[in-house]
Amino acid sequence: GQFDLVDRNSGAKLLSFWTQYDLARSFPPGSVLLRSSSSRAGVVALAVRPPGSRDVDVLVVDRQVDGSGVVGGRGVPASVKVRLRGVRSGGTASLLAIDRLTPPARGPSTTRPPVTGSKGDGLEVDVRLPGYGLAVLRYAPPA
Repeated sequence: GQFDLVDRNSGAKLLSFWTQYDLARSFPPGSVLLRSSSSRAGVVALAVRPPGSRDVDVLVVDRQVDGSGVVGGRGVPASVKVRLRGVRSGGTASLLAIDRLTPPARGPSTTRPPVTGSKGDGLEVDVRLPGYGLAVLRYAPPA
């Protein structure tokens, strides 16, 4: 049952279902890998441009452990700034997060975080995760 996408007895969707579903939609085959990095140990970032799109999708994963002896913990909360360089300002961002607060029955909801300017060439979006989890940030530049 550890790797199941749905509950064997009830057929209810599990968080692993939503993880696979949303990652497949945001990071389809043929996506162009963009340069990305993270300045925080335990937080990983991956950026792509889906085929035929001007949008940029950024996967942010919080895998920071509570401590060396903790088993089954909640992870360490993370608050990170995602910096997008070389994109036009004036676009919109959407954020989809999957973590321990996500209701498995209906899955994650999408929020609209503010996009702010940063020093130099680029934009910033704040991403917060309450512990182990992932977020997919999509930035759609203006037409």
